[in-house]
Amino acid sequence: MKNRVSTFVAFFAIASMNAAFGGQIPNQIDSFEYGNTIVLAQLGSLNCGLKPLPELGYEIGRCINGQWEQVSKSFSSGLNCGLKPLPELGYEIGRCINGQWEQVSKSFSSGLNCGLKPLPELGYEIGRCINGQWEQVSK
Repeated sequence: MKNRVSTFVAFFAIASMNAAFGGQIPNQIDSFEYGNTIVLAQLGSLNCGLKPLPELGYEIGRCINGQWEQVSKSFSSGLNCGLKPLPELGYEIGRCINGQWEQVSKSFSSGLNCGLKPLPELGYEIGRCINGQWEQVSK
């Protein structure tokens, strides 16, 4: 629901800007004033850009650390990533992402494997502990 509302607000804001500027939208606008109302447009793909077309056997996942995930579809994970390896101590094997198996830290050992959770960058939130690093997931 949140994404639908954000997308609707963004499209409404762009349509209003287009009307307000006579069909020509200025290049770099984060906000604009229309009458007495200030409209802020937040696009979900701001951190990663537009979703690309997935490679064969993959689908586009979340925006992580400024890049779109290529998540292997369940039937082709073995082909894209090979056999699941044995996990390191304190980890379990996760999904096949970008041609590699994720090593997901178990909840009780995330602090040991990745350290303290850092402060997220603007527009992100801290996700799971993957391969010894905290994910930055786009909001």
